Amino acid sequence: IVINHFICCAWYAIGTADGLEDSWTSRAFGDEDDFGYRYYTSFHWSVTQFTPASMEVTPRNMLERIFNIGIIFFGLCMFSSFVSNMTNSMTYLQKLNREKRQQRENLVSYMSSHGISSELRSDIITSIGLKGEDTRRRAVRESDVVALQTIPEVLLE
Repeated sequence: IVINHFICCAWYAIGTADGLEDSWTSRAFGDEDDFGYRYYTSFHWSVTQFTPASMEVTPRNMLERIFNIGIIFFGLCMFSSFVSNMTNSMTYLQKLNREKRQQRENLVSYMSSHGISSELRSDIITSIGLKGEDTRRRAVRESDVVALQTIPEVLLE
C-alpha cells in the first residue's frame, strides 16, 4: 500500500506537470473535483497497475506513457518476486514433510523387521512424535532450551 501511495503521487505529479499539452488529469478531473477524489483516482490507477483490473484513466502523452510502462514492469517484478517467495516456502514445507515421513517409514520398517509388537510400535511412534496430525506437542523441558544453559545458576533459582 505504501508503494502504491508513492506511485500514485508520482502519477498525479506527472499529470499536473507544466508544459504538457494533454494529460490524464485534464481529462479525468473537472474544476469541481476535490483533493480526495483526485488522490483516490490516482491511487486507484496505481493499484490497477499491479492487478488485472482496469480503469478509465490512461496515459495521454509520452512522459505519462513511459512512466506507465515503467510501473507495469515494476509491478511484474514485484508479482514475480511474490510468487517466487511463495513457491520457495511451499517447497521448504514439502521437504520438511517428506523428511518426517521418511523418518517414520524407516522407523516402522526397522520395528517390523525386528519383530516389535504393534502395541509397542504405536507407543514408540507416539512418544517420538512421528504419528501424524493427531500427535500433541510434548511440553518443552529446560534441557530443550539451549539459551537457558548459559544463564547463571543464581538466576534460575
